Amino acid sequence: MSKTDSKSDLHSPVIRYLIDKQSHVTVLLALVGTLFVLSLNLTPLTTNDFWMQLEIGNTIRDTGSIPRTILFTHNESQHYPFVAHEWLSSCVYSV
Repeated sequence: MSKTDSKSDLHSPVIRYLIDKQSHVTVLLALVGTLFVLSLNLTPLTTNDFWMQLEIGNTIRDTGSIPRTILFTHNESQHYPFVAHEWLSSCVYSV
């Protein structure tokens, strides 16, 4: 193969078509990846609420015990068990 043969292979219509398609796929994948990362950053990972934690801390300080059932219901049953795993930080916040 001479240098002219290798250059003619690079400029053939099929190779140019594949390079163009590959760049479109790369741009599309980059766009999809960027949108995915943005969606992860815009969606909260947890539903912890500072004001609820503050009120739980006040309740713990007032009653002297950690709540065992859900106290502040909006869409949950009040008789479901409640695990206050952030009880210490709730007490610190309420000071």
